[in-house]
Amino acid sequence: MLDRDIKLYLPFIVFVLFQTIVIVVAPSKAPEATVVSAPGQVSVPGDAAATAPLTDGQRAVDGVAPGDASSDMATGAAAPGTGAASVNGPAAVDATSSGSSTAPASSGGNGGGGADVPGPATPTTSPTTPSRAAPGDTSHCTPDGRQTDVVYHAPPCAPRWAGGDNGGATYRGVTQDRITVVVFRENKNPAVTAILRPEGLRASAEEEVAMMEASEAFLNEHYEFYGRELDLIMWDAPACPETPPDPAGCNAEANRLLEELDPFMVVWIQPNYGDTYNVWAQNQVISIGGWHHDRSYFASQAVRPFRWDLFMDGGLTAEMAGEYYCKKLANQNATHTGRFLHSSFPGGGPRGTVPRRAGVVVPVPDATRFAGEYLATIIEGCTTAPDQAPIVYPYESNIETGAQQSNAITQAMIADRITTVICMCDPIAPAFRMANQTRNGYFPEIMIAGNGLLDYDKIGRLYDSQQMAHAFGPSHLGWPEPLETMPASQVWRAAGNSGNACSACNLPWSYYSIVGSMLQNAGPNLTPWTVEAGMQRAADRGGWAETGGDPVQTLIRFSEPDYSGVSDAREVYWDPQAISPIDGRPGSWVPTFGGQRWTLGSWPSTFDIPVAPQ
Repeated sequence: MLDRDIKLYLPFIVFVLFQTIVIVVAPSKAPEATVVSAPGQVSVPGDAAATAPLTDGQRAVDGVAPGDASSDMATGAAAPGTGAASVNGPAAVDATSSGSSTAPASSGGNGGGGADVPGPATPTTSPTTPSRAAPGDTSHCTPDGRQTDVVYHAPPCAPRWAGGDNGGATYRGVTQDRITVVVFRENKNPAVTAILRPEGLRASAEEEVAMMEASEAFLNEHYEFYGRELDLIMWDAPACPETPPDPAGCNAEANRLLEELDPFMVVWIQPNYGDTYNVWAQNQVISIGGWHHDRSYFASQAVRPFRWDLFMDGGLTAEMAGEYYCKKLANQNATHTGRFLHSSFPGGGPRGTVPRRAGVVVPVPDATRFAGEYLATIIEGCTTAPDQAPIVYPYESNIETGAQQSNAITQAMIADRITTVICMCDPIAPAFRMANQTRNGYFPEIMIAGNGLLDYDKIGRLYDSQQMAHAFGPSHLGWPEPLETMPASQVWRAAGNSGNACSACNLPWSYYSIVGSMLQNAGPNLTPWTVEAGMQRAADRGGWAETGGDPVQTLIRFSEPDYSGVSDAREVYWDPQAISPIDGRPGSWVPTFGGQRWTLGSWPSTFDIPVAPQ
């Protein structure tokens, strides 16, 4: 499904994050910081004390234990009243969920507070028993049993459809010969485009459509859709702005899309609009997107199986970053700040003399804020000194007020004696904040959490170099590749085009790839429930163990109750002189341990990141 570079994100990845989230903060007055004061509790602005992440049995699936939605895989008969259906046809998607290990102070990896999502309506089409595909030709498959060798994360081999009854109109957006999938495109902000376009981080509308069409042609040629063809449709949403956020406008566009196109699935790579994805879930339409949203936004009984994403959800992101911090950094002095932290500290706060205290910066919307608060509870659980408890600094994703709020957050972190800034944020926010920190003579450790594309070389170059000298942490991205060998370019050429895909096209291809795997592995009886069953019974694909130590291939895994793919990370640090494999220019994230990738529970305690000479 993904593609080897789900590496994911590559350039275009950024395009999207940028294009959607965009940026940092809001009103000139920053939202009130949150101090994690006791294990298991987080103070939320506006609330006295919101309960911290609950256990899986309490909230992740709204009290329904994994597996309660049963299905009879042998006969294809759906269990009455469960909404589940069997899957016939190929066994799987090359993926599975994020590990069963528990991070320090984690209660089971639920990922933060719950999403308030209306329960789904009655299914528009009841799951039906499919006719099993007859044995067919497998000569197109690879020697190791994959559907194609162009895409590393291609699904397992499926025999060519031999004809017969595929169930016809098995669900909305599905007919006997067609599957409608819509690509939702919000209204791009010119200021964001001006930042991204010079670095090749934003595709033009023409490039987006060309990559979509190439992907559609490739998937229809190389994947098995059981007598149907995939029809990808680009949908412009003028009332849904990239920034400043307008949830009402985006929700209206989401409903208009349903009314006019009635799709089976929607693709939208946008992290800042949790409620808009819930519009589709409430109408029982699958959506793929909303990366790094809290796990409840994917796995709660109110939305499953209608919400999916390729990237690591916010819950696992918090658990991975929390384990990293607790094993390597907790209860020690800050060793990787500037030579002096800030003039307000005693003696200026010489490097290595100030007790480490984490400040977690996270966007305000609940879909992302919950994950930041969850990370704070994990760090608080392994911190012994009360005055070193982590503090959460929420911000609003509004490019028009980014500079003002960045200054407010910087001043608050200095006053709170923060030594280690952990940014679970979008790629633009750090550009404002790091510049402001330097202007204020404040040089803390910069720990990335792996999300938001902050771990992409071209993004790192956008940030203040004096701050980036102190940057390190988990990275979700695999070892990057140059434009000519990245998956999008290989698909571009395999679809009959010459040259390379656009420099910002790897992200959309990665999402189209997962669409192809979901459709193939569901079998001929295509419904959201057969998609879910196919994804969750799939074998892991990629990762350090399976590949024998290939740093390029991320681990893609889906299993109940996890509906997001990337499930491992590597450790990196920023080196302004290192040459990037992406474009041959200086300024790159350098991996430790030869790029080895770690799953939850396996992070080593070794911390050998070089200290910046300044």
